[in-house]
Amino acid sequence: MFKFFRKYNKIILVFGGVLLMVAFLVQGTMQMFYGSPLDEPLGEIDGREITYGDRNQAATELEALRMLNPLLGARANQLAQEDPLQWLLMTRDADRMGLWASESEVNGVLRDLQVQDAQLQQLSISSRLPTGFFRQAVRHWLMLEQYRELVLGQAHQPPMQRLLMMANAIQLNQQLRGVRDLQTMFQLREMVASLAAAAEGSPRVSEPLVKHVLQDA
Repeated sequence: MFKFFRKYNKIILVFGGVLLMVAFLVQGTMQMFYGSPLDEPLGEIDGREITYGDRNQAATELEALRMLNPLLGARANQLAQEDPLQWLLMTRDADRMGLWASESEVNGVLRDLQVQDAQLQQLSISSRLPTGFFRQAVRHWLMLEQYRELVLGQAHQPPMQRLLMMANAIQLNQQLRGVRDLQTMFQLREMVASLAAAAEGSPRVSEPLVKHVLQDA
């Protein structure tokens, strides 16, 4: 058997190369006819198709926000309930409602997070995502903060102010781990609860809230 391979090794190599080339061409042709799996429909909303690629992009947006700032990423995932599809659907609904965030607002968030242009460029290189993708992710976060206030019926407050209160609440909650004095522990818990309530915002009645309650009922 080994003699056979030694004798016809060149023919076998040529034949194997041809087979690999044919397989590569067939695979490319099949993709051309059937398209990418990312283009397959996942569902439909308001007559517009949602694909697996759309969902993956939403997941990448959540990851981009985490790379910009861990707390921002945690807040975005909280809004999306840890589900990229939820993030996508809310973004589509916010867009349908006409909610938007300007370039100035996006720049303000990046400035408050101390993300300089050079750092954004470095993130873009390391993640292989365009800088515009990070900016779009921030814009969607700002839109969904507005969306949440409208749907849940909460008074408006600047998103970065809410994020700062959440950061303070987390910091105080971490301090609780080392506290042994009951009075100090009680005071810290009160401060954490107060900051969390302030971050949520005071209630108000809005048309989207009424529709949301009626739909649930």
